[in-house]
Amino acid sequence: MKWTYLLINIGSILIPFIFSFHPKLKFSTHWRSAWLAIIISLIPFVIWDAYFTSIGVWSFNHTYTLG
Repeated sequence: MKWTYLLINIGSILIPFIFSFHPKLKFSTHWRSAWLAIIISLIPFVIWDAYFTSIGVWSFNHTYTLG
């Protein structure tokens, strides 16, 4: 059970990445736009998560994390 969060994170990245090379989708031809969108959304959400975790709004269950 300690690998649950890690496996969910890997799956949520790996599955869309694999499908980005599908010939009908062709997302793999737009890496610059994809990285820009990822960075724009990543910055506020990392700050949000760090802040809310530090003030105790939410936390991670240690049963399902690696430590």
